[in-house]
Amino acid sequence: MPPREILNRWILLRRGDGLNRALRATRYLSLSAIALCVLVGAVGMIFGIRYLAAGVPSIAIGWLIAERNAVDSRIKMWPTFSQYIDWQRVEKDLADGGPHST
Repeated sequence: MPPREILNRWILLRRGDGLNRALRATRYLSLSAIALCVLVGAVGMIFGIRYLAAGVPSIAIGWLIAERNAVDSRIKMWPTFSQYIDWQRVEKDLADGGPHST
């Protein structure tokens, strides 16, 4: 990811709705995992699918849960992390057209 994109994301998290979007993403990931789990369980009970056929959706459920946990942990770390960012430099680099090396 280019440095400019990272800086823009930080600004969105600080001022914009980036944090709210991240919280919504965790809800969507959780709901998707639950819905997929219920769907696989229901189809499995109704049609008696084989274990191997349930394995692929189970991998997808695991991935959704892992992504949700990753986003959630980043949201919880953001207040501490953001205290150590030199916001003046971030804004200067974005205004100048890109980050400068130190």
